Amino acid sequence: MNKGNLEKWTDIPRCTNLLLFSQLVNELLFDYSIPSNRISTLNSHYLCLDALSAINSIDKHGVPEGTLKPIMEELFTTLKKDPVFATDSPKPEDYFVKYSGDKYNLSKASDMNYHELKKCALAINTRFFKGNQYYMRMKTKIIEIIEENNTDLQKDLFRLVKSMLTELMNMGYSLRFIYEVMKRLFWKTGVCIDNPTVIENFFEEFSLINREFEVVCKVDKIKIGKFIRRVDGLELIEHFENRSNSHYEKQFLNHKNKEGFICMKYKSLDPYSAAEKFVDVLSDNFALYRLYDHSFRYNVTSSDCGVYEGNQYYRVVKSVGPIEHTKAVTMEQLSEGLGRFDKMSNSISSLKSYEDFTSILNAARFHSNSLNSESEENQLLDLWAIFESVLDISNAH
Repeated sequence: MNKGNLEKWTDIPRCTNLLLFSQLVNELLFDYSIPSNRISTLNSHYLCLDALSAINSIDKHGVPEGTLKPIMEELFTTLKKDPVFATDSPKPEDYFVKYSGDKYNLSKASDMNYHELKKCALAINTRFFKGNQYYMRMKTKIIEIIEENNTDLQKDLFRLVKSMLTELMNMGYSLRFIYEVMKRLFWKTGVCIDNPTVIENFFEEFSLINREFEVVCKVDKIKIGKFIRRVDGLELIEHFENRSNSHYEKQFLNHKNKEGFICMKYKSLDPYSAAEKFVDVLSDNFALYRLYDHSFRYNVTSSDCGVYEGNQYYRVVKSVGPIEHTKAVTMEQLSEGLGRFDKMSNSISSLKSYEDFTSILNAARFHSNSLNSESEENQLLDLWAIFESVLDISNAH
């Protein structure tokens, strides 16, 4: 956890819960937090959605009915501890009922059959989790606890903050953006914190409305230039003009002769998630191309990226060093591979089923991963994962 500077916190007794909130967000987002004190992948809301997903797989894809029960057991436990529903009547856990003796009785998930659990999950989702109502109630609860500054509710605040971060992450906000907002509002030099109502400024940054960004990625134009020109919506640019005149922008736009820029506009909740989407799209296209050209090896996730919103520039720092080609690809090989890639892309895009498209794309990803591995054991596991992605493996098989 990064140590914060308290010099600008001029009224800590009045802002005790606000200080706890900022420290919790800091620690939960910090890379080296212990596993039990990191952001959970699922909260009450997304456990319920996980249950609905399991129900869909059971009803349509032959997944065993017993898959639902452990999910619903965990959902029941999580709902009972969720401060958002502390004053509700009836509470979400009251929907766990079993019909016996001509009436419905409260029951444990472990004692309910599949059809009872299915009705329960559907009812809870309709009543408590439709749209953004869960997030809005959670936000209201956090603001109340912080502005009232009741230290007896700090245990509830801890649970709410963990659930809030899970909600924002699963909605599509990047953890980097959440961290930058927290640092700018609570820990930036020159910012004076003397009133707990500052918490409202934090939530104003999360409007849940997509904004339009332009993502710019610096690439080796010699190695992937011809490929990029074949992808709709992408353009290779030799020089990119300054817009914000910031120091980081100038560093980013300073490039070698063999480097160029590719850019694409994206609607996203924040600039960092826009960059992640752009890199994911490029990585998936590379994975598809590598089905035909095994020697092609370029890790776009390690490339420098910058994001613009109008004239505002956002710096996106690469995480690891670049991966280069292990063997040069001739222009003839590249042209031949791209011709086959075009035909394959057209075939994939004509698939009517979203599940079919996802299966093919997942198979291409596993195939690309196997090419990057020197371990035959890992390659065999990737091959097995490809079969599981493409084939409809159900109870009938």
